[in-house]
Amino acid sequence: MEKYYNFFLLLLLIFIPSCKNNPVGPITEEQDLQELVFRSLFVNNDSGFVNNSTGEISHKVKVYFIEFFSEFSATNSPRGEPIDPTDEFISRFKDFKLPVKKASLSMIKYGEGIVDKFTGEIGLRFYSGPVKVINNVKVEIIAGYHYNGGSASGNRFTLEKIDGA
Repeated sequence: MEKYYNFFLLLLLIFIPSCKNNPVGPITEEQDLQELVFRSLFVNNDSGFVNNSTGEISHKVKVYFIEFFSEFSATNSPRGEPIDPTDEFISRFKDFKLPVKKASLSMIKYGEGIVDKFTGEIGLRFYSGPVKVINNVKVEIIAGYHYNGGSASGNRFTLEKIDGA
């Protein structure tokens, strides 16, 4: 599965120049990379289920929440207080099929998992750590998600800049 993530991220890195046309304000390379990781997790998570009568994949999740952590344990688990993204960062996802909101707008509800504090809609909470520079063309980001208490993922993404990208 890791090779699929790497391939997906490689494709996204090729198209990253299109992210720079974002009119919402100053953009940093670190934010661009974190956006790529979140977008990868948005389309590669375990929030869907197969409808036995149609065979199609359905999603119970109606909203995505994102947050940042500055520290991680030796096992890549987030530590410390979560940090909400800025409104500008959230606006990068306005084209996504599900609404993307700050994690502070979510809560854990017993028996349901992550839900929107105001609408009660079931959600998925994604997190990302800081970009760790490995060398002049390679970085690493720890990121993942929490779903309903029965599903979670912690990932170490290694992204490499390609000539011309």
